[in-house]
Amino acid sequence: MPTAFVTEIVTSRKEPLSALVERVHAAFLAAGETPAIRFAFSDPQIGKVSSVERVLKRHPELARFATAAPALPGTESLIAAVKPATPPRTLTNLPGSPAAGEEIPMETLIAIANGVPRSFPFHRVVIAFRSPAFGKDVSVRPGMFGTPGIFIGDSWWVSHRERSLTAVATIDDDPATTKLARGSDVASSIIAACGKLKKTQRVDALYADMDPAAAQEAVAGKTRVATAVKAVQADFKNRLAEVTAQANLPHDLPPATQARSATPLGVNTGPKKPAIVRAFAPLGYAVTYESGTFTLSRQRPHGVNVEVSIDVGTWSRKLTAMQIVRGPSFSAVLSLPVTRNAQDFAAYPLGDAERWQQLVENLAAAVAELDRTFVPDVEAAAASVEG
Repeated sequence: MPTAFVTEIVTSRKEPLSALVERVHAAFLAAGETPAIRFAFSDPQIGKVSSVERVLKRHPELARFATAAPALPGTESLIAAVKPATPPRTLTNLPGSPAAGEEIPMETLIAIANGVPRSFPFHRVVIAFRSPAFGKDVSVRPGMFGTPGIFIGDSWWVSHRERSLTAVATIDDDPATTKLARGSDVASSIIAACGKLKKTQRVDALYADMDPAAAQEAVAGKTRVATAVKAVQADFKNRLAEVTAQANLPHDLPPATQARSATPLGVNTGPKKPAIVRAFAPLGYAVTYESGTFTLSRQRPHGVNVEVSIDVGTWSRKLTAMQIVRGPSFSAVLSLPVTRNAQDFAAYPLGDAERWQQLVENLAAAVAELDRTFVPDVEAAAASVEG
């Protein structure tokens, strides 16, 4: 079955973007591959500084790569009101560009990346390294990616630049296997050379050159699986009070509305990760943190990944959590209660260190119960249709 494997690779904002570009390119060359490189450097929709204009002053030979940046849906009236001095543009060789498919010298690409974000404060940067070693193109995009390869992302955010490094490989995969492949041996070696791997997700895909009848049947099969899984999700959502009672949460915390009014401003929770690791490591979850959210994950057989997302807020200092069961062709999501009131699961104030410990232990108890019931029920529903 056509399958895409999406692998997140650890990155650091401390590493210059140019150094990351050089490192990924070197990984391809070391494996004997010369990648095709696609890029997009985009101005913000609203602003007085055009990074595209700055680049073209230093590299006028790139003018043929400049194209108007399309307005995001719903922002047209705001852009018209602000009347930016320079219309936003994108430097790209992606489809739609006057220079679609053309490449620029690697040293020029690295020089542009070296100016991000100080000299060239692009709103969003995407650089894709493509190679046949990563498999065939897909016609139904797995997440954001339709063409296999390694993708570098760097974009503006309110508090910092956000950085990502993602590999996508497509292969003919047996969905019954528990092994998570990452494409061909060459692709796997390139991915491994790019850094520490965070997680790999198996995603059903359709090759662009598939027989139309086979593609239609594959889509219909995915729809049947998703429908069966959503029925399980709805059942657990309706029985969340019962599930919460079975979880036997260890701490009887006050309702969120009461806690919000009673929690003084400025109270210090202290370090948050240690309590999460103590509570969730015995359940088999690995913990990562980024931008106000803890993501806990564990891998199940048959390409199923279980995640717990714990949002502690960048500024709000309130907790909201959910569990997500993701398979190659489905996802099921449940909000997690943090008190014995099953509906009391959103925007709970973190409070002091003692309350944070109690919240985490309540969440761990709820997750343990759902791991015992919700997760296997979702898997069984998917398997009953796939089989």
